[in-house]
Amino acid sequence: MAFVSAPKNSMRKIITMADQAPVAEPQEEEAAPAVVKKSWWNKVSTQALHTFLRFTFKHILGTRFSGAENFKGLDGKPTLIIANHVSFVDGFFLGAALPLDAAFAIDRTIYNKMMNHPFVKYNPLAKFVLNRIDFHPMDTTRPQAIRDLTRLAKAGKPVMIFPEGRLTTTGTLMQIFGGSAVVADKSDANIVPVYTDGLNFLPFGATRLKNYPKRLIPKMTVTVLPPVKLKVPDGLSGKQRRKEADAQLEKIVQEMPVGAVNKNRTLIDALHDAAHNFGYNYDIVDDAEGEPLKYGKLLIGAYALGGKLAKETSKGENVGFLLPNSKGAAVTFWGLQAYGRVPTMLNAKAEKSDMLSFTQTATLKTVVTSRRFVQMAKLEEKIKALSEKTKIVYLEDIKPKIGLFAKVRALLHAHDWLPRPKDAAKGGDPACIIFTSGSEGPPKGVVLSSTNLLSNAAQVHAVTPLTPSDKVFNCMPIFHSFGLAGGMIMPALKGIRSFQYPNPLDGKNIPKLVYFYDTTVMFGTDTFLNLYARNATDKDFSSLRMVFAGAERLQDSTYDMYVDRFGVRVNNAYGLSEAAPAVAMNVPGAHRRGTVGKPLPGIEIKLEPVPDMAGSFQLFIKGPNVMLGYLKHDNPGVLQPPSNGWHDTGDIVKVSPDGYMTLTGRAKRFAKIGGEMVNLDMVEALANAASLKKDAANATVLVQDPADGDRIVLFTTDPGLKREALTKTAQETGKSVLGLPKNPDIHHIAELPKLPTGKTDYTRLKKMLAEMKASANDNAKPAGATTAAFTDAAKPGDAVNDNPAAPQPDATPDKKPPVPKAPGA
Repeated sequence: MAFVSAPKNSMRKIITMADQAPVAEPQEEEAAPAVVKKSWWNKVSTQALHTFLRFTFKHILGTRFSGAENFKGLDGKPTLIIANHVSFVDGFFLGAALPLDAAFAIDRTIYNKMMNHPFVKYNPLAKFVLNRIDFHPMDTTRPQAIRDLTRLAKAGKPVMIFPEGRLTTTGTLMQIFGGSAVVADKSDANIVPVYTDGLNFLPFGATRLKNYPKRLIPKMTVTVLPPVKLKVPDGLSGKQRRKEADAQLEKIVQEMPVGAVNKNRTLIDALHDAAHNFGYNYDIVDDAEGEPLKYGKLLIGAYALGGKLAKETSKGENVGFLLPNSKGAAVTFWGLQAYGRVPTMLNAKAEKSDMLSFTQTATLKTVVTSRRFVQMAKLEEKIKALSEKTKIVYLEDIKPKIGLFAKVRALLHAHDWLPRPKDAAKGGDPACIIFTSGSEGPPKGVVLSSTNLLSNAAQVHAVTPLTPSDKVFNCMPIFHSFGLAGGMIMPALKGIRSFQYPNPLDGKNIPKLVYFYDTTVMFGTDTFLNLYARNATDKDFSSLRMVFAGAERLQDSTYDMYVDRFGVRVNNAYGLSEAAPAVAMNVPGAHRRGTVGKPLPGIEIKLEPVPDMAGSFQLFIKGPNVMLGYLKHDNPGVLQPPSNGWHDTGDIVKVSPDGYMTLTGRAKRFAKIGGEMVNLDMVEALANAASLKKDAANATVLVQDPADGDRIVLFTTDPGLKREALTKTAQETGKSVLGLPKNPDIHHIAELPKLPTGKTDYTRLKKMLAEMKASANDNAKPAGATTAAFTDAAKPGDAVNDNPAAPQPDATPDKKPPVPKAPGA
């Protein structure tokens, strides 16, 4: 019923055909295809068929159609309709949503096979249906096919085509072939994107997605998006024009799943749809204790627990969430979502004063945690302080309160046999709050909506070939956006099994668990990935097919280690909590080493030049994934949205002509010395190169003195590192020596303070510097002297190694580390 994929040999000819198609209007090789006028009977029967199909798909199969109004005003105008391609029955669903007079382009070979198939040839009903469809068989081996489609569009006949030219094999978008862009450009057509979702679960249609379970009536949507046009500059011609047209069409196609996100849909709605499509007995989340949770148990536990938590809280209330990565944490998170409460993710490793600051900033009245977790993490003092400001609710106290009636009601809610709770939120309402790391200042509460999180999941899935066959290993803390959105939420919504592990610093056991659970996808910071690689055997990561790095700069040594030892490339990515969290990423098929990849579909970027830094720009972003706003400590509970929807990332970037971004530093990580801008990260890199000590760690902070101006202070774990070594390395590598710290500003410490995400804690370093200065003044010690007290203060290892969720040192896949359980988990 639509443009059906051509065989592989024909597809090669299609590509050649698009490359050979001239930009100037070609001379006619044969007459333009005629727009055949239909008889009154044909029109009436076609109308009846359209009505029947739409009724069947909408009211019997439950397909959600939206956006039909976007076809208004296009009658008689050149129109090209494009859609993603997951099944051979896509056309039937599109036929129920598209204008009645659309021409469906189809490969002539496929068309002949279809019409001569016994089911059609000897089936009057099938023949009747197919004869009501305006097929245009095309000889895809000849360039004339593109010319014919162009003339049809120019004549005002809507043309339907699949730009991918083949069925998807991953569930995500495939490569875009150039023929569609040529037609759109040469006919100056209005391009109407149509996105279908859920059709890949149908038991028929010859889909090539073998790893998707089949459902007789899956949750399906057909979304028609607003029309757009290619904007190819008039001065371009030939191959340059085709290349630009192809790039613009690819961007339109990639943005289709993002534009199709239902703004009224919540996270719990999306989880229900996933459970329906993948099956309630489908394993979806696991940890080191017990059996994996299936969708059914996850939802039942969420409603059972959420119903009890709802009695302890009020609708829309921000609820403190103090739990480690685990199945119990997943049940608790989804339980709060089900009843319209806003999980506010708390960092158990935060100082007691910071923890109290979190409660004030987010106006928390209730904190949910686990007695077992409090004991393991040694949080008694922090909980005591929190209990003076908030009500502490322990999961262990809730389980006995869940009676038979509550369990039955949870079962009914989970299977949609009972309407959702009235307290459930809306898509644009706050869905969770994540605090920034505080590496550069007081932590801020980032308020994210369901729309933000669902949009970012769609953005990532549009460019990343993730499938239900994948298994994600998530050891990034869920109080961090990377761990929550990327490691817990998105896998649950896409049918990808995740393994939740509470301690990212467990370099000894994580490689074993990755191997033991056949993990295919892993992500983390450079610090963590390097740690895992150094502790892994050559076979531990043999099952990995994709590794993603973010939150800090990816070092060449880490990248090379994964490529050389494990045969897997590390895809560098860029994100921030304010973007829920992914902004740009390298992916298979679009990878440039040294960059953070291209901005994800649906994200607009604005670049503002940075003074005294030619070619570098401060990055601003806008998109459906950008946060609702900040909660700040100086104005508790008051949402402060981004100005005009634009968020200032504070990052300095360079962008290549083909769109790949390279991070050059933070705006706050530049010092103005001698009239020039000096990158503190560059000084750190020089220190790393100059250090003779193996695995030495270095960090720089900026000191701004009104009298003396800016200067850079270096902290290093290499006791032999001096300015002379920095200067020599800078000269050997062609770097400027401007701004290199003098020896009094080089401080040798035992270990750099780290945040739980593995990033350097620059705020702590500044505090240490202030403490050192005060101590030096009190004791009249020379600047730069290192005291025992200062060295001890700089050893976060004592704090980090007793990570609240850390397993016992001898934890192995056979002896699993304990994690708290939630009722129903």
